[in-house]
Amino acid sequence: MEKQLLQQQIATLQGELQTFAQTAEANRQLMDELEQLQREKGSLQQSQAAQTQLMEELRSLQERCVQTAAVCSEIELTLLADRQSHLLHELGRSKRLQEHAERDYLFLLSQMEGFTEQIALRQTRESTPHLSSSSLPYSSSYQMKNGLPPSHENSASSSSSTDGAGRVALAVVSSSSSIETG
Repeated sequence: MEKQLLQQQIATLQGELQTFAQTAEANRQLMDELEQLQREKGSLQQSQAAQTQLMEELRSLQERCVQTAAVCSEIELTLLADRQSHLLHELGRSKRLQEHAERDYLFLLSQMEGFTEQIALRQTRESTPHLSSSSLPYSSSYQMKNGLPPSHENSASSSSSTDGAGRVALAVVSSSSSIETG
């Protein structure tokens, strides 16, 4: 009976030992899984830290991009303002040059008119014969020799030539005054 008891106790102890061995094996497996989970947790934490750092860098790059865009806009606006100022300056300069050219053109035109009038005056003088006593009709020359006044028809012709000379002289005076004013 004692032997039976001992065998039962041995069997019970062997069962408990086997249970302890199984529990120890399960604990070892759990420890391995725990170590693996801790390694994965560390890896995930590193990945999360890297992702956070990347997000910070991305945010910094976005801020720099906004600042760069603002600077580029300022530079572009400055360049546009400079170009506009340059174009306005060139426009004013070309307008002044155009006004100066118009004044020169009008001055040259008035001089050409004066020269044309002078040429016409010379041609009129050269084409108009001078009246002398030999070119007058016989009766007029007779009247002049005898101290008599010329007849009405001769006085009309002499007044018309004087009138023509007066107009020519007036044209010379007006052309010289236009040259001086130009």
